[in-house]
Amino acid sequence: MKSINHVRPRAEHVAAPPRRLCITAHGVPIEICASEASILKRIESGLPVGSRRIRRTRDAASYAFWKHPSQALYGLTIDCAWLAGPAPLDDVLAVFEPHLIMRIAERAPHHTFVHAGVVRFHGRGIMLPGYSFAGKTTLVAELVRAGALYYSDEYALLDRDGFAHPYPRPLQMRKPGERTQTSIPVGEIGGVAGSEPIAIDLVAFCTYKKGGRFRPRTVTPGRAALEMLQYTMSARHAPEAALGALQRVVTGAALIKGTRGETSQVIDFLAKRFPA
Repeated sequence: MKSINHVRPRAEHVAAPPRRLCITAHGVPIEICASEASILKRIESGLPVGSRRIRRTRDAASYAFWKHPSQALYGLTIDCAWLAGPAPLDDVLAVFEPHLIMRIAERAPHHTFVHAGVVRFHGRGIMLPGYSFAGKTTLVAELVRAGALYYSDEYALLDRDGFAHPYPRPLQMRKPGERTQTSIPVGEIGGVAGSEPIAIDLVAFCTYKKGGRFRPRTVTPGRAALEMLQYTMSARHAPEAALGALQRVVTGAALIKGTRGETSQVIDFLAKRFPA
């Protein structure tokens, strides 16, 4: 698939497509234009958590979906810079969706997005930083099955005081050995989503290793903050705000790091550390 950034669209692509959807998500305004109403309807059904419709605003980033002359392919621009295509619509949407979430996460004015799972287990806030394929969702799902309140399987949404807010998107589950994700609402695994901000009582850096044993060691607040920074979406766009939120987390939380095997090892550790 062709994906080119910062390339000026052709002359026929200068005017915005006639149909428009304007939203804000976590304080970030977004405009989405398309030549077909069906595209906007499809996008609206899968908008990021926290999105709501607004009137058009001048400071919104503007995504535009274009119908290619072939009538079978589409292109995507953002603020008149070419982003993806020409390609089938599904492929263009596969570029658009993570790009949209990334833009929101990098520019949210009141929250810091960190790649991390978050649950409330036995009344304690647990944060599990890590990138995709690190086993976050698997661990979060098992903690939910063990009675934890679900906050997120992908982003810790931190406010300026270091409290984590709910980001209860459907869990993105993968079958062993597969990269394709399936969206599963937390209720389908018997869980409940949290509704109130929580303090983080424990940050656990857990790396999965087949056959591994979970024997975590304590890490210092400084090292934990630096490690969390690499998972922080706004680290480059708003470094001071990001560091402030992370420092408030590490100041009040226990901080551990270790390789884990089966999820039951971590759950047993947490149950002993935080009895019900």
